[in-house]
Amino acid sequence: MLHSNSQIANIPTRPSVFGLASPPELQTDFPGQPSSGSSDSISFRTAVVASRHAFVTFIRVLEAGADPVEVAPGARSGDYLHGFLLGTREALSGNGRESMTITVRRVDARTVGGLIALFERAVGFYATLIRINAYHQPGVQAGKDAADQALALQSRIERQLSASPQTAEQIAGEIDAGDVETVYLILEHLAANGRARASGSGPGAAFATPA
Repeated sequence: MLHSNSQIANIPTRPSVFGLASPPELQTDFPGQPSSGSSDSISFRTAVVASRHAFVTFIRVLEAGADPVEVAPGARSGDYLHGFLLGTREALSGNGRESMTITVRRVDARTVGGLIALFERAVGFYATLIRINAYHQPGVQAGKDAADQALALQSRIERQLSASPQTAEQIAGEIDAGDVETVYLILEHLAANGRARASGSGPGAAFATPA
């Protein structure tokens, strides 16, 4: 079903609910299509249908969920998206392209967890076929290292907080942190979670220990 020059594109049938992104090892890449990072679903589907290199997995959700929106007389958003799925499948088939459809009843923790586990195992199995280590991800380790550095900076910021309000720039200067924006973002996070007290908003906000 998959071969060495194939990529996977997963197309969700409900927006803002879940869309399982392609595994990094099998990242969707459409030759001749610039990677703009656009979230436009129409252009994405057009690229998928036109591409000769993507194997498409549709995730079909039966239950539309709470508070469906009527987008046309007698047609709700779930109806429209289900029709979109069926139409895209037909367009792929008309271009001689195979696809696979996974049907789930609803989007909940069990379903999403099962789908994630499925694709994790698919990546591992596919990797053995083409003899690569799918779990050798230096970028992931770099992300973990960066997170450790951010947590260490957060600890320094918390120690610097006092009853006297200070701006992010002042705190950054006191702890010798060069990136004032990161200091502000951490302070904003702490204030939102009751671990700091903010006076004002934006870059000029002042932060102190909780009351």
